[in-house]
Amino acid sequence: MLLQPKDLYEKLEFDKVIQLLIHECLGDPGRQYFVDLTVSTDMIWIENRLKEAKELKLCLEKSDRFPFGDYEEISNDLKMLAID
Repeated sequence: MLLQPKDLYEKLEFDKVIQLLIHECLGDPGRQYFVDLTVSTDMIWIENRLKEAKELKLCLEKSDRFPFGDYEEISNDLKMLAID
């Protein structure tokens, strides 16, 4: 069991960062991802997220076209592809 102060998110201002990220999301799945996000101590997970952020940063610096924009919600359609 990991013990942490009840106001840890506020002390780290994690709650403010989450609200900024939620505001930038273009759809409900993205917003829900950040609503559910918690502080992680899993180094593999953290390193993977940092690699993703680095890749996006490089795309933006090189002016590569990255498909930011509206998208169609397909989560219900994807459920039909699930294996029984």
